[in-house]
Amino acid sequence: MTGLGPRHDRKIGSLFLSHAGEDAEAAQRLGVSLRSAGLEVWLDVEKLQPGDMWQREISAALIKSDALILYVGRSGVAHWVDFELQIALDRAAKNRDFRIIPVLGPGSDPAALPEFARLFHWLDLRTPQPSPENLKSLLAAFLDVPPERVAVLPPARPPFVGLKAFDVEDAVVFFGREKETGDLLECLRRDALLLVVGDSGCGKSSLVRAGLMPCLFRGRFHDGSEWVNSWRMAITRPANDPFGELAESLPDLQPDNRFRAEQVASNRKLLAEGIDGIRDIVAGTVPAKVHTLLVVDQFEELFTSTEDAATKKRFVDCLLRAADLKGTRPIHVVMTLRADFYARCWDYPGLPARAVGNQYAVEGMRPEVLKTLVERPLSLAGAQAEAGLIQAILEEAGDQPGNLALLEHVLGELWRERRVNADVWITHEAYQRLGRLAGALRLKANDAMNHLPDDESRALARRIFVELTQLGEKSREDTKRRIATEDLLNAVGDRQRSRGVIDALASNRLITTGKEYTEVAHEILIRCWPELGEWLDAEREFAPVERRIMADAEQWKELARPSQ
Repeated sequence: MTGLGPRHDRKIGSLFLSHAGEDAEAAQRLGVSLRSAGLEVWLDVEKLQPGDMWQREISAALIKSDALILYVGRSGVAHWVDFELQIALDRAAKNRDFRIIPVLGPGSDPAALPEFARLFHWLDLRTPQPSPENLKSLLAAFLDVPPERVAVLPPARPPFVGLKAFDVEDAVVFFGREKETGDLLECLRRDALLLVVGDSGCGKSSLVRAGLMPCLFRGRFHDGSEWVNSWRMAITRPANDPFGELAESLPDLQPDNRFRAEQVASNRKLLAEGIDGIRDIVAGTVPAKVHTLLVVDQFEELFTSTEDAATKKRFVDCLLRAADLKGTRPIHVVMTLRADFYARCWDYPGLPARAVGNQYAVEGMRPEVLKTLVERPLSLAGAQAEAGLIQAILEEAGDQPGNLALLEHVLGELWRERRVNADVWITHEAYQRLGRLAGALRLKANDAMNHLPDDESRALARRIFVELTQLGEKSREDTKRRIATEDLLNAVGDRQRSRGVIDALASNRLITTGKEYTEVAHEILIRCWPELGEWLDAEREFAPVERRIMADAEQWKELARPSQ
């Protein structure tokens, strides 16, 4: 069912992508987009090797193809493309199912099409980055079906991400934040340090990762004198060891990670003291005239998880020192911060002056924008919702920022319950069965707990969730807490059984695990899963003495007075 929406069984073969030599790079980008939709694309610059008899290879490829895409870029149609067109025209004359589809790329002119090519319906992809909607039109022309019934997402790519935050690779299904993304680009031009602030669950991390970062990769940033097309990027989080996290993350600035272990060790030495570590690492790994973006996600972890006050201050100073647009290697630092921790910035000299001067407040989405967040990913999947269902879901979601995560979760669950190959893929019946918006998360979490094999495993799961939560101080909400998996296993006990429980919770997407760390999938679980709230309240009341002592000591250090 590659590339097809519901109820269409035409099989897709391959596309022959014809282009002039000068347009090879643009044609390759189009080929990548088409392959991401599950299509097979034959492209000469990828298939032909030095010494190949190119005419024979091209003829064989065209005979096996189901369509010819004639890509017309800045250089028009080169004479040597005529050879491919003659074979394609011959095929089209003998086989009515064979298609010739002229495509206009950036810098092209419709007048550049050969006279016979103008007889075919041509598609306009003259934007720098072909939009999914344009690709749907291209596929619809090839498949001879309405665009709304064409899927441009790979079969394994769901249109909704569920509980996890959107990341760079999710940009194709990230909608509704176009204005905010443009605003961030302007803020990034104004100052090298940018603070992105918002309520918990409002989508700060998603906006930076799936909105801002892909735009930078696509060359949409103007530094005041020119468009910037060369970037190196890394994402880090403070957790309980901000410099250790930095050392692990900064090797992402280098495309070649064969020597990652050595890079991490070197980074640890450079970051061990002083405040020039980030600048020194960038100087040694990033080429001149290339911009660096360092994203410090969930910056509030510096306040909630990092214990040593001197480490906190040095980390902030290191970020302030690194954020600088002067010199041959400009460094941009973007930090995401929960609004209820905003006042803590004033504990660190130098941070408020720059953060206040260049900050961006992420607000909730308007209802009409939320609608695009649901409808456009569905459209990319070639699917439809039952009449009135989207409106019903959005009315329940309202305008509370934290409900974005609930919305994405229930959409992800509806997608897993979809009716494949039906006219309507997601239904009111499935929505009711899942518990609607408010109940879907609780139903899923309790179901995962109930499917654990025994009471001992469920007790371990409760302990795991408590350990993965940072209890809030006074009026502050509880927050999620990322822990090294080995430390989590040691804290919970019964390592073999606990590892099985962690795997089960991760497979149900309630927690996430990486190479080293484990954490709750989203803070919405902490706020909207009543059973977890009860466990946390019990932990607050009967917390171990050492945990209370640590919290009191931290409060005493930061407020310069003993707790009452």
